[in-house]
Amino acid sequence: SGQAVPLAGTCSTPPGTAAQPYTGAIQASGGLAPYSFSLSASALPPGLTLNPTTGAIAGTIAANASGTYSFTVALSDSNRAT
Repeated sequence: SGQAVPLAGTCSTPPGTAAQPYTGAIQASGGLAPYSFSLSASALPPGLTLNPTTGAIAGTIAANASGTYSFTVALSDSNRAT
């Protein structure tokens, strides 16, 4: 049988604008699908949510949200590899 492929994630989150719709995504590769995404540190800007199944980040950024937001997403696969 083959060797396991390491689990990896890439992020494509473009800059957003307050009070405007937003979409971005965390992409998973390797490991064994299906994948699970969760916030493990900090938070997304107000008004945005992370889809735990697809890794999509979407919503309308709150009108009073400004500045830079840093967050950490935990990614695991169906084997519970992270």
